[in-house]
Amino acid sequence: MSWKQFHFKCRYFLQKINEDSTLQQANQSFENSDLDTLYSDKKLTGIQKELFDKIFTLSSIKDIQRTLQIFSSIDLAANLSSSDVYKNIINKLTYLEAITVVFVVFITIYKLFVYPAFSDLITQYPSLSYPSFDLIPSMWVLGLTVSTLTLMFTFSYRKYVKSIDTLIVRLPSKVMKFLIPKKAVNEIIKLNKIITTPLEKNRVDDDFNKKITALVEMGLDESFELSSLFIHHSEKLEFIIWQHAKRMFTFMYTLVTLGIAFYIIQIYDPIFKLGAIVE
Repeated sequence: MSWKQFHFKCRYFLQKINEDSTLQQANQSFENSDLDTLYSDKKLTGIQKELFDKIFTLSSIKDIQRTLQIFSSIDLAANLSSSDVYKNIINKLTYLEAITVVFVVFITIYKLFVYPAFSDLITQYPSLSYPSFDLIPSMWVLGLTVSTLTLMFTFSYRKYVKSIDTLIVRLPSKVMKFLIPKKAVNEIIKLNKIITTPLEKNRVDDDFNKKITALVEMGLDESFELSSLFIHHSEKLEFIIWQHAKRMFTFMYTLVTLGIAFYIIQIYDPIFKLGAIVE
């Protein structure tokens, strides 16, 4: 999917409409132009196609021009799919996954090979025993459980971040609203209002629509204002998601770090005691 291709298609259609072509003629021209993959490896699919197809539900040329102009002005690519903040979150999720996998390998090797060896030593030298040693089998299960939950979190959070554009266009489901921070949901709703303003003429009683209408009546450029508003609210959404992600990362990293620390202690404690016995 490509928002850059979506914006190009909007600009192309707007140019054709301004040249007095009908929407169907503009569409035919675009299909014959071999430009449907200029900014992408394939034609529009998914959420981009769904949003663009809504233009065909408009009956007025003026409304079509207005919608195309607004869609051309709002850079969804820069503020959503190409956002540095979201890319940074994805990178941190990948790093957390790598640490978690290493942790699983580490505790499994310890459980299968190191723990049995230490058990034999403790049988020969009872003084090497310590209370937490008997907890190793249970801690291994707990470690696997925590690791599984961590990986489930990273996968689901990655999907959430990567589908932020879909959430904005379609709005979050009831389940997603329960999982997403309320402040993030509010910003998503505002962003949805911005991009759907030209598509929903029946929102006459909506406060946001009244404000935009007032700005237009003052002579301000509607496309520019909506584009600026989209950037403003997308930045607020980025900040909210980033703050939420940092809290989640802190919690997850703490769990994994405590698990690693526990196993390191289990490795070195009997070694130090064995050294004392040998001396």
